[in-house]
Amino acid sequence: MTRPNAAQGSLGLAARVIGLGLVVFVCLRLTALIADALFPLSLPGPSRAPIDQPGTAPAWLVVSLLYAVVLAYPIVRSRWTGWRLVAAIFLVFYGIVSVLTWIEVAVFMAHVVPDGLVTRTLAFDALSAALIAPLAALLFAKLRALPRLDEENRRLRISVRGWAWRLAIIAVSYVFLYSLFGALVAWRAPAVREYYAELAMPSPGNIMLLQAGRAMIWVAMALPVIRMMKGPWWETSLAVGLLFAVLMNAGLLVPNPLMPEAVRMTHLVETATSNFIFGFFIAWLLLRPWARQTALSQVRSTASVAAG
Repeated sequence: MTRPNAAQGSLGLAARVIGLGLVVFVCLRLTALIADALFPLSLPGPSRAPIDQPGTAPAWLVVSLLYAVVLAYPIVRSRWTGWRLVAAIFLVFYGIVSVLTWIEVAVFMAHVVPDGLVTRTLAFDALSAALIAPLAALLFAKLRALPRLDEENRRLRISVRGWAWRLAIIAVSYVFLYSLFGALVAWRAPAVREYYAELAMPSPGNIMLLQAGRAMIWVAMALPVIRMMKGPWWETSLAVGLLFAVLMNAGLLVPNPLMPEAVRMTHLVETATSNFIFGFFIAWLLLRPWARQTALSQVRSTASVAAG
């Protein structure tokens, strides 16, 4: 009897993930169509080509399914329900897919993107996330608030001093990973060097300051996931790493007129890898005190049972 029930549960979970992928796809495409209808934009220059490329729906469907997979993982393992969970989904989805991405676009591609594109995208991405978040909770039967299960949750109970040195390490680590993977992956590609040679780039010092600031936004995206998830530390670290890698980079699979394919694919390899490592590291670093306390509690419990 156990095996059929397990199979049914797996099929049900797969159906919900696919359903979430379709929800994400419809919401993203619907808000994009509304944005294009209300605030049409085209590329600067004589071509005046539209920003939204025709024929990208299949690529967006794949991206939406990837988004759904990494979102479903922490939702299923979440101890939160109701609007608390909805707020967490909104923050993580909007913050990673849109805010963190378009900060870099605004800085590095300011002379390429049409005026108003960044503002329009941020506004309508917020609308997409506001639609996706409650529907995601509804699909996984977690929209209705249940009694809180985290009274004994000691995750992220860290002293001010502990937060200070951890945030400093996180900022330095992100700048290091950003520079390392940029040097080892991105700048080794001729297409990337040629592409950015034509753009007005900030100074190296300003780039490092920008990335240190972005590291703090990444931390803000990780905190609700760390706090809400059940299970061992490595499971939460894996979820954060996958969210950072996929939500930030899956959109590079979609053709766009601002970035050639060779550049997009190089950045996909570069940032998906470095973001996964960074997300896993953040969660591990912030969960260490809780994991240590949990291990000590288990040892003491086992010793008490043995002594009894």
